[in-house]
Amino acid sequence: MESTGGLRERKKEATRRALHEAAVRLAVEHGLDEVTVEAIADAAGVSRRTFSNYFAGKEDALLYGDEQRMNAVLETFASRPSGESSWSALRASLDALHAEAASWTPSGQRRRASPASTRPSSGGSSPPTPSSSAPWPT
Repeated sequence: MESTGGLRERKKEATRRALHEAAVRLAVEHGLDEVTVEAIADAAGVSRRTFSNYFAGKEDALLYGDEQRMNAVLETFASRPSGESSWSALRASLDALHAEAASWTPSGQRRRASPASTRPSSGGSSPPTPSSSAPWPT
């Protein structure tokens, strides 16, 4: 989910993120039905017209993060080895996304590693069980 490119692309991505984060925050605080595009634009510090350059409506702004995560899963899935089963490739892709998401703050900045996350596990070299490593049922 990391953007590459020049300054212009980075600024556009920062604006998209700011609009998305404002939409999420306002929807949580007030409920989606009470949130307007104008309120989202104001909270992000941009004009209504700028909002419209990035999103068709408040729902698109709200779901932008989900779209980015799904694109990341699909890219990771496509890059998996061809001999791997589809289920294993999907699971590995979701695990990679989960691990990456755990290292980012809500504002999109990478977290510093905590001492617990950098300490070797005491359980040997075996991988964690699926029930302890994934936030979804297996």
